[in-house]
Amino acid sequence: MPFLVSTIQTPPHTVEVRAADVDADGVNELVFVSAKPKGRQPDAVSLTVVKLDPAGRERSRSVVELGQRALLWDVERGLWGVDGDGAVNLLSGARVGARRTALGGLGLTTPLPADLAGDIDHDGVAEVIVVGGGKVELFSADGRSRGVVAARSEGALRARGDRGGPAVEAAAAWPVVVMADADGDGRDELLLPDGKGVQVVRFTESGAQVSDLALPLDIDPRRDPGQDKKATRREIERVWFEDVNNDQKVDLVVHQWVVGGTFFGATAELLYCQGTGAGFAPPVTIQTPAAAVDVRLIDWDGDKDLDLVAPQVDLSFGNLGRALVSRKVQVEVAVYRWGATGFPAAGQVAGRYAWPLSEPESFHLKLEADLDGDGWLDLVTNEGEARVRVYRGGAGGVSTTPVAEHPGALPIGPSPIFVGELTGDKKAEVLLWGAKGGAATLLRLP
Repeated sequence: MPFLVSTIQTPPHTVEVRAADVDADGVNELVFVSAKPKGRQPDAVSLTVVKLDPAGRERSRSVVELGQRALLWDVERGLWGVDGDGAVNLLSGARVGARRTALGGLGLTTPLPADLAGDIDHDGVAEVIVVGGGKVELFSADGRSRGVVAARSEGALRARGDRGGPAVEAAAAWPVVVMADADGDGRDELLLPDGKGVQVVRFTESGAQVSDLALPLDIDPRRDPGQDKKATRREIERVWFEDVNNDQKVDLVVHQWVVGGTFFGATAELLYCQGTGAGFAPPVTIQTPAAAVDVRLIDWDGDKDLDLVAPQVDLSFGNLGRALVSRKVQVEVAVYRWGATGFPAAGQVAGRYAWPLSEPESFHLKLEADLDGDGWLDLVTNEGEARVRVYRGGAGGVSTTPVAEHPGALPIGPSPIFVGELTGDKKAEVLLWGAKGGAATLLRLP
């Protein structure tokens, strides 16, 4: 099956591509993130928003210059930022929430994306999280403060004198803040996890109400300095607070490495703690047979609950020795589908792909969107070669033969294959883009 192909002009110095509903019309736009070098100064960032028509052609384009401001930005029913003075609507320039933050003490800075915005009561109006002065405050897009609670930040100072005089570097680590429905009432709360507990902030007409929940395990990823490095140890790679089983209550999922002495032979564990509305159940643990990398929590089969997609690599001495001879290592994509009894103990192998060791940066694989509209996620990969193929997902895994192929070398860039829904037809598109800008190629299945 041939792709439908169109061309989109990419801004120069593009470093990232996103799909986001910037204008809140229910259809995603393309957002190109550009970082223009400024010599020894921090890069200047601009966001180019491109709206496509149903045929994948460009309909309109606008540019938002973020410059070299000390700014965090997010795209969620608009384009929002947090700077040294609080929350701002980056499309209109209007201030929507005033609160001094640690960003106010910084000089020239490259703006950074962060999870700041969401729709906490699902009314179509975004809210923005601002952290400052030992407080977390939530502002609506119309400028209303929804409430404020105490929150602990951490700081770091470093002094250096190797450039002819004293220099001081200061950093502030904001607390983790998650928007999720903890009690199943249809409205999200703010969750502030910290080690073995989580603070739950509910917003009412009278302001914020705070309660505490215990977590069934310590999710602080910092390694114990007294831990025996020769003994088997567990190192947290990622934590999710998501509604896995679609019961409208947030669950806890943890991906952690299991390492014994050295990294060779490392495997992984995937832990699931079901949310009860009043806390979390003890963890159910899945042992992966090989090292799980880049684990995703996503709806693989279109049934509204979330599944674990875990690409796995065998890090044993024997397998790596064979890989050094063949110059390729096998990546096995395993899917743990949520079912009536939870996650299975063993994953379903969706596909196996060869990763070239001589040019590891040439291998790209995406399994995160439905390209043909059948409800199953489809896999897009170049398999390290000068072409891009789509393999159809289904109940039996990923098809062994591609359903579409586009020949030609990929553009040069850190992640030249982008997959996302962009035209409003409920089917995702593939964009092949390069960091230098120019013409990007949009691929659609007919």
